[in-house]
Amino acid sequence: MLLKLKEHIKLLAEKYNHKLTYDKFKIIVFSDKNYVEINELNQKSVEITYNYSTGKEKTILKNSDIYDLLIEILTRFELNIIRSKNCELLNISHFIEEEGKVANKRLAELKSEIKNGQVIYRNLGGNRIEAEYYKGILILKDDLMNYKSNVIEFK
Repeated sequence: MLLKLKEHIKLLAEKYNHKLTYDKFKIIVFSDKNYVEINELNQKSVEITYNYSTGKEKTILKNSDIYDLLIEILTRFELNIIRSKNCELLNISHFIEEEGKVANKRLAELKSEIKNGQVIYRNLGGNRIEAEYYKGILILKDDLMNYKSNVIEFK
């Protein structure tokens, strides 16, 4: 599995209070409520198996789409089946476009704090597109679910 993808999954598990373990060919993310197996199929796709209230669900995703489903699973309140969205992946330009000058200002402040080694976590807020910084990654989520959540390297 791509090293960057593994690192991002590790950080998401940590941020959302889940544990992580590695098996021979897969990553297992778990908590008292959730159990997720992420198995690399090839360089571009993964198979995710996760629990829901009455069983297990299995889905195949492109590597770039894993974050949306994983964030939904790790933050869910009920053990429902979660379907992968068929929409565009969020990026920083969406955040800036939606939130305007405030987003630019917050990102500039964050870059300065990162440069000075002063920040581990920062909620950048957002009215529709929410952004959070956590240990070198930017987590982007859309309140209206018109975009897929995404994780972007931000150092």
